[in-house]
Amino acid sequence: IVTRECNFMRGNFASGILKKMAIPELIAKTDNAYVELAVRLVQDRLYRNQIEDRIIQTRDILYDDIESIRAFENFLLRKVEHSSGI
Repeated sequence: IVTRECNFMRGNFASGILKKMAIPELIAKTDNAYVELAVRLVQDRLYRNQIEDRIIQTRDILYDDIESIRAFENFLLRKVEHSSGI
């Protein structure tokens, strides 16, 4: 995953995942940095393997995190309640 924080949920969702996994170097600050990072991951096998190993080592942080699931669930419920006037 390479992402860039922005005004869209998809970018912020991905950056939140990377921060939680302690891999913030995959969050680009600019569009150019995003492209450079993506190219580096494609071209630099050692770097890509290091990142892959870190993802494997920290992925349980995401799978075992019920708090994040509940927070997202509550967010969706509030949006539905707000839009339906409940």
